[in-house]
Amino acid sequence: MAEAIVARKSFRTQLLINQDGPVSPLPIQKKKKVCKKVTIKKKASFKLFQMLPFELQCEIMKFVSFNDLCAMQSTSKHLKQIASENLVWKAIYQNHFNVSEEALDEYSFSIIKNWQSHFKIQYLLLKQKYIQSEKMICESKPQSRFAHTAAVHNSNIYYIGGQMSEARSDEIWGYNPQQNNFQQVALTNVSNTEIPPSTFDCYSFPGIDGKLPKFARHQSAILGNKVYSFGGYDYTYFYNLAVFDIVARTWTYPEVKGDIPLPRSNHALTVIGNKLYIFGGSIGDKPDKYTVTNDFYILDIPTLTWSKIPTSPETPSVRVGHVMTSIGKNLYMFGGGVWGKEMGWTEQSNDLYIYSTEKQKWTMMKLKPEEKPAVCTYPFVFTLNNNLFLFGGAAITGTTVTNKLYMWDVIVQKWTEMTVAGEEISARSIGTASVVGDEVFLLGGYCGGLLAPESDFYKLKITLPFKKECLGIN
Repeated sequence: MAEAIVARKSFRTQLLINQDGPVSPLPIQKKKKVCKKVTIKKKASFKLFQMLPFELQCEIMKFVSFNDLCAMQSTSKHLKQIASENLVWKAIYQNHFNVSEEALDEYSFSIIKNWQSHFKIQYLLLKQKYIQSEKMICESKPQSRFAHTAAVHNSNIYYIGGQMSEARSDEIWGYNPQQNNFQQVALTNVSNTEIPPSTFDCYSFPGIDGKLPKFARHQSAILGNKVYSFGGYDYTYFYNLAVFDIVARTWTYPEVKGDIPLPRSNHALTVIGNKLYIFGGSIGDKPDKYTVTNDFYILDIPTLTWSKIPTSPETPSVRVGHVMTSIGKNLYMFGGGVWGKEMGWTEQSNDLYIYSTEKQKWTMMKLKPEEKPAVCTYPFVFTLNNNLFLFGGAAITGTTVTNKLYMWDVIVQKWTEMTVAGEEISARSIGTASVVGDEVFLLGGYCGGLLAPESDFYKLKITLPFKKECLGIN
């Protein structure tokens, strides 16, 4: 049996590579006589290992521990090349987190491009040491609000509408994280036409180009230079599809076609590719004209054509107050419940659903109660490193609001309550979380009322203890 022992002065153990199994550590022999027999000269290091086919070398590396693999990357150019192979790190991830091959292929194929980077960040995030919070202090800032929306474009964040106690906003604010300042956006197509008074049908008003309504509880998502907003209510009308062009600084109501959904509020919305998806929400505002729905629509953005997806036994139940985002080609929808003007909340959920846009199928993650986040409605939602994050929201155990941070690993399929260092963020719900680089900006929210202006804007930052080069990112 051919075998080789690799010795380095910086190693306290030696690595044995043989044809019977993977790399394994051996204690350094104390007897000089034994060492002389097995020691190989430096020039001949890994000669036998290098004689193996490259694919076989990679297969051996899949059984090396995470720490040893990292150490090997600084040993030689040859080992660095092998220890940086994407399939090697995919196997390391699978072994470390005990992930089934089925789950690995189904949920990672289209979203994980760099397994080395993904594993290292995931490994460190779960160490619970590297998420820091910071209160943001700005000279000028919009009035505290909730039920607004946010969109990130060229590292700037654009906030639309929102509710301030009983009043609702017709403003768009831009925030520049590098300069830490806000500036109100002035529309170039502003219209002075007044929105007409209430009519019997609160859905029929088409909207006025250049006239941003004083609305809240709408939802929006960005594609290219345009923010697509759907729904929302200004105490008079519910609004259909509107488009904010960030470059042109215009607000318009485009003509749409197809199976057009009724305008609504408290729904969920996200974008995958050039398709916009909306689910659920409440339609109407009067006790005798109020419906909570679970209808599901897709807008083809290039053609502005709506289509309705038929319900199935797997379709989530009717709900409001849920959140939805996308990772890869899947939609992730969490929480929600049933609320009415007379009865309040009659149902609340902390389940997670995944909709595959390729299979066109809903799947509910089957978890034990203790494995789910202790929140249900209106949490802040964002994605980072191909993970789903929830912050705050209403507690599942009652009517209080929380300030907990949860992470869903889309491959391991597990929720983890995360530890946040730094200044504690007070409890809140129904605000926005916007990701710019490795920072997450939390604006606004509600906790029995508006948040105090000095405590309604925070930043979460991922502070990893190494540079991007160490992640295998070019």
